[in-house]
Amino acid sequence: MSDLDSLLSQLFGKEDTCAGEDIDGTAWSRLVESDLTRVGIEDSLGGAGGDWSDAAAVTIRAAQAGIAAPLTECLFIASHLAAKTGNTLPPGLVTTAVAARGTSTLTKTTRGWHLTAAFEKVPWGSVCDELWALVPTTPGKVAFVRINRKDLVATPRLSLGNEPRDDLHVDTEIGVHNVMDDDVIDEVMLLGALGRSCQLLGALRSCLRLSHEYVLVRHQFRKPLAVHQIVQHTIATIAEEAAAAESAVIAAVQQLPAPGHPPAAPAVLAIAAAKVQTSTAATRVARAAHQLHGAMGLTAEHPLHFHSTRLWSWRDEFGTEAHWSAQIADLVRTTYAGDVWAALTVPSSGAALGGLAAAATSNLSKG
Repeated sequence: MSDLDSLLSQLFGKEDTCAGEDIDGTAWSRLVESDLTRVGIEDSLGGAGGDWSDAAAVTIRAAQAGIAAPLTECLFIASHLAAKTGNTLPPGLVTTAVAARGTSTLTKTTRGWHLTAAFEKVPWGSVCDELWALVPTTPGKVAFVRINRKDLVATPRLSLGNEPRDDLHVDTEIGVHNVMDDDVIDEVMLLGALGRSCQLLGALRSCLRLSHEYVLVRHQFRKPLAVHQIVQHTIATIAEEAAAAESAVIAAVQQLPAPGHPPAAPAVLAIAAAKVQTSTAATRVARAAHQLHGAMGLTAEHPLHFHSTRLWSWRDEFGTEAHWSAQIADLVRTTYAGDVWAALTVPSSGAALGGLAAAATSNLSKG
C-alpha cells in the first residue's frame, strides 16, 4: 500500500463510515486539511504537487467511501485550466462550467469587461467559492473567466445521486480573462469524463464489497445466500465488471499528458474507453447489487443506496457510453483510417481499448 493509500485509509476510517457525507462532513474537512483537494496540481499554481495518478487515487477513494464532493471539477478540470492559463487556484471550493454558445455575451466597457451568461447543471455551483468558466466568444474562440460566488445567481437542483447540479446566471463586471481556441472545451469534456470514470470505479468497488459481505451474512432456508450458485455467478459478474473498469481507468490515467497540454489521440481513445467501460459497468453492477440485496439496498439508510444512485448519475455526466462509443468510432475513422486493429495496437493504448473493439466496429459499420 502506498503512503497516499495509507493516508486516505486513515482519513476515511472504517468502510461506510463516510457514506452519504458531502462537503459539510468531517471527511471532506480532513481532505482539505491534508491538502488532498489540491493534489496533482503544481505548487506554483496553488496545488500540493503530485501527478495525475495521485489525483485519480484521491478521487477513486473518496467515491469508494461514499463522499459527495467536487473532486473531478478541481483535480482534473480546474488543474488543467490552471496550467493552461497560468491562473492560481484560490482557497476554498472551485468548480467549473462551460456556457452554451448563444447564451452568453462578453462586452468591453470603460471599466473592463461585462459578462452575461447562463450555465446549466453546474456541479456544486450554488456552494462554490469561485466558478472557473469557459464562455464562447467569437467563432473558434472561448474566454476563460473566474467568477466570484457573490456574483452568481443560483437555481439549486440535485442530481439523481443527490449532488448539487445547479443552474447559474451571471450578470457582472469581470477582471482579466484569457482567450483561447475552443478546443479547450473538448479537453474539459475529456478530463471531466476521466474524473467521472474514477468516481464510477470507486462506487463499483464498494458495490462489490457490500454485495459480497451481504450474501455471506444473509441466510435463506438456513443457508447463507453465498452458497447458491446463481448468487456466486452474480458476485463473479460484479467482480468482472469492476476489474475491467479498473484496468480501463488505470490505462487512461497513464496516457494523460502533463496538465495544460492537449491529450493526443491515444489518450483520447483511452479516456473514451474508460468512460464507456465504467458507464456500462455502472448499469450492470447497480442492477446486480440490488438484485442481491433486495429491498434492503433501496433504503436511504443503507450504504448501497449512496453508491448505486451515484452510479446512475455519474454514468451519464460528461458524455454517456453512447457518446463516447461514437467518439471512438470517429477517431478510428479519422486518425487510423478506419483500421480498428491499428487503433487497438498503438503502443500503450491497447490495454484500455481491448474491451471496446466490438463497440467501435459496430459504430464504424453504421458510417
